[in-house]
Amino acid sequence: MKLPSFQRFLSQQDIDMAFLTAPEPSITYFTQHQFSVAHLAISPGSATLFLSALDKKPEERAFSIKPLKKDSLKELGKEKVKTLGVNKEQLSLASLERLKKIFPKAKVRGIGEE
Repeated sequence: MKLPSFQRFLSQQDIDMAFLTAPEPSITYFTQHQFSVAHLAISPGSATLFLSALDKKPEERAFSIKPLKKDSLKELGKEKVKTLGVNKEQLSLASLERLKKIFPKAKVRGIGEE
């Protein structure tokens, strides 16, 4: 399942955004690159890769690329997210708690087993 198919899946499942964090294998699948530190936020209409300055930017242009800085994920909180999809098998508890602070009203759903 490539990015457009996954975005259709999110839309069909009423998931406003999926959030993936390296070393999540899905990031490698969607970008065809392995990164030391990265986050990938995918919504039905867009995808944003937050990438460490240590990693080389992929040439893929199906998503926007933004530098990963201390507060860069807070800008995601500006989006209205009612349902947030995460891979519960891969996401750390600390990352989940951070996401709940960014999206305090969002319901968290697992997408890894889908």
